[in-house]
Amino acid sequence: MRETSGELARGGVVVRTLLSAIALSLGLLMQPSAVVGAGQLTEEPYIKPLKRKEPYRLYVFGDSFAAELADGLRWALRDRKDVTVIKRTKAATGLVRDDVYDWMAVIREVLDKHEPQIVVIAMGGNDRQDMRVAGRRLERFSEPWRAEYLRRVDRLLSMLNESGAAVYWVGLPSVRSTQMTRDYRRFNAYFRQATRRYDMVFLDVEKLFAGEDGGYSAYGIALDGRMQRLRDGDGIHLTVAGSQKLGEFVARRIRADLRAAAAASRSAN
Repeated sequence: MRETSGELARGGVVVRTLLSAIALSLGLLMQPSAVVGAGQLTEEPYIKPLKRKEPYRLYVFGDSFAAELADGLRWALRDRKDVTVIKRTKAATGLVRDDVYDWMAVIREVLDKHEPQIVVIAMGGNDRQDMRVAGRRLERFSEPWRAEYLRRVDRLLSMLNESGAAVYWVGLPSVRSTQMTRDYRRFNAYFRQATRRYDMVFLDVEKLFAGEDGGYSAYGIALDGRMQRLRDGDGIHLTVAGSQKLGEFVARRIRADLRAAAAASRSAN
């Protein structure tokens, strides 16, 4: 698994220092992936180079948190002509209630019709509930529930892996409710475990929005170096400044992988 965590500087220092710290921390672990094969270390781009001159199709899938992420990614990548960000999100959905919204079917249809080269996923926040499987109720976070949930995540990642798309799974941030935060960390552990199996990128964003004590904070250092409100009044969602900070963090990793893809394409030619 390729994992990135975000931790931004906080405190009353000058704006230039803050911006430098933000740029440094956002840029950590953004290097191309190294693949070992036949006893030799070689560089292989995580994003496959395009064979035709056209923009990369970047799809964002998930719930309302993913919608905010998609808005932030569009903002962060607004000046790039080689990437098109497409938002395919639906609030109050996840992997538990596939009878309400079947993400497997939705994503499979997109893969078949549009062949995205880059996929960003953020979900899980609505999955803190029991699930029904073959008429049987599985209690939330019980061992049978956990096994079924991991199976669903694995099915999704297996399908994406077969598509050849570069996958970035964005973890859940801490929220105002301490119980929800504990549950979100549980989901992050599930996603981290699942992405590791396929050597996919898991982006840990909890520290990106953490307060001085490492826990939830509605305020933080925005991309302009100023202290701003980053979280909505519900203690869960993001403000515009928060979504831009999240989008920039994820975009930093994607830009690094795009540079590696471009370098590989030049070397091949």
